[in-house]
Amino acid sequence: MMATVLDLLNQVLRRAGQSALTNLTNLSTPAKQSLDFLAQIYTELLQTVPVPQLYQTQLVLLAENENTVDLSNLSTTNDLVVLHRVFLVSTNGLNQTPLFYLPEPMPPQINFVSNQPTHFTFQNSQLVLLPTPTQATTLSITYTPSPESFYNATAEVYFPLGWERVLVLGTLAYLQQFLGESNANNSFLQYMNAKLQLKAKALKHSDFRFKGYRS
Repeated sequence: MMATVLDLLNQVLRRAGQSALTNLTNLSTPAKQSLDFLAQIYTELLQTVPVPQLYQTQLVLLAENENTVDLSNLSTTNDLVVLHRVFLVSTNGLNQTPLFYLPEPMPPQINFVSNQPTHFTFQNSQLVLLPTPTQATTLSITYTPSPESFYNATAEVYFPLGWERVLVLGTLAYLQQFLGESNANNSFLQYMNAKLQLKAKALKHSDFRFKGYRS
């Protein structure tokens, strides 16, 4: 499904008893806060629910004895929200071997014997290959970038079926809390229930995901 940012924001504002907008310029405080809440909730959903339509895959070339990838440089326009998978690409480009994640700090008994990376870990905003490759290496990295269109009124935002209700309820709840309204708690309950339903559906997917590696 698709909707413009302005349409989603106006749904929230009307339910909160605020005036609808015709554009996103010179926003008053309630509208500006609502827009920030909307972007925040959408990003959180991206970190929770797999949306293959938004996946991007990038090849990264590393020189001999180079073992780090700056995740903030993966996308030229957006921060990285979720890292899905990392593959080692063969020299001829025909085969891809998955690399496996090791958490920090690494278990002391790990002893790498290969000259090619078999695992990776994270250090700050960098992906670190283990062991360090002794020859030039190509990686295939699949990830979800953060949205860039939430401050463009006419930009269309993609979301799967069921997301619109969660986006509107969540933004409404945060706005009502910001305004000190008594019905904020009820809105939060509706939002959390709708969000839990989306999470339950997401559990059916076996996609490998790392959340929140943002520049």
